[in-house]
Amino acid sequence: MTTVPHFATDLDRVARQIRAALSSLMLAAGLDPSDPQSMARRWGLNRQLSWKVVKVIQLRDAYVALQHLPGNEGLGIILKRAEQAGVAAALLAQVRQAAGTFDELIETHCGDRAVFDIMGSGLSQVDQALQQQENQRKQFFLGASSIWGAQAKVNFASWYVGPTAGETTIAGQVDLVNIKAWIGFRRLRENLSWVMSRQMSRHDSGDSMAIGAPEALDLRSSSDVPLLHDFCTDPVPQFSLRAEGGRTTVSLDPGPVGNAGQLSCVFGKILRRMPHVRSEADRLSRFMNYLNVPSEVAIVDLFVHKSIADVMPPSVTLSSLIELHEQDPERSRLPLNDPLIELGIPAPAPLTLEVPRYAEMFDLVMTRMNWAAEDFVGYRLKMNYPPLPAALVMRYELPEAP
Repeated sequence: MTTVPHFATDLDRVARQIRAALSSLMLAAGLDPSDPQSMARRWGLNRQLSWKVVKVIQLRDAYVALQHLPGNEGLGIILKRAEQAGVAAALLAQVRQAAGTFDELIETHCGDRAVFDIMGSGLSQVDQALQQQENQRKQFFLGASSIWGAQAKVNFASWYVGPTAGETTIAGQVDLVNIKAWIGFRRLRENLSWVMSRQMSRHDSGDSMAIGAPEALDLRSSSDVPLLHDFCTDPVPQFSLRAEGGRTTVSLDPGPVGNAGQLSCVFGKILRRMPHVRSEADRLSRFMNYLNVPSEVAIVDLFVHKSIADVMPPSVTLSSLIELHEQDPERSRLPLNDPLIELGIPAPAPLTLEVPRYAEMFDLVMTRMNWAAEDFVGYRLKMNYPPLPAALVMRYELPEAP
């Protein structure tokens, strides 16, 4: 009796075979299969090509992993570099054979790549969970917009961690830059005021941390309301300030409703000489985008200097702000299936269509701080219709004191 091939079984087998072959090749060449920049640094490969290989190795979802498999040209470049590095011919042949099984899988079960995508995505647990969550969050977005009386197209935050002024590496202290933006904010009810940001730093325990006063990234702005004037809509939005209990709250003033009053506001601030070593009070460094307005898209970017690349990538969570537990984040964790995106070296700045003039904002930070883009690596978390009140959080372990 002839055995009928089973697509799901063969898909998993092919992914495991390719994953094992690529991992063995990297290890034989003295490369780290968990480091997206390993091939780029040692072999001078395109960063995107190196990133794809590591994604194939790391991702457990067979369909999603194979989506990252380089084509014949990319694999040819990798195998040529591996041969030049002295990798055994048997391992090179193993990679070729494993890649060939992917072509055989498509031919046997699908006929072409388009049909493979239809069949594979139907099996992908990641895609299913993402789609289910997004559909539920979209309904929440529509309801929250109606109840709260406001919405935004994009809720965006980017963080930069670099050497203090005059230094070339990070050692004990850092300078931080934060850009916070609401793009396409609309009031849906009259006389509506809205909190744009709250300035407060905390220790791991949740206790308030005393820090120096921030500087405005835009020299024309005050540190209290550090608007990036060139990136805000005209006329510049008006804000009210309230300071209490060591926390400064900036609120958007009431204004016209609907499209007539649609606006974009962008803040940019600098925090100088922030401590960046592990201590009894602090083990982690956290970077957040607070989700406090119904939004179609939320994005948080983190760019860190290459001198701390060994503690990357950051971990990512979605945390409830209804009951945020600083010491036990698992107690306030919400479901998050959206993946961390590795942006690599941001030279040029990553294409970000959701945020107008993103590259200009990025260049402004680099110029103002006297940093070089090629000295940084970037990470992004992007979520459609995020829940609220919540926070998208990136965190990493602080280094030990020198």
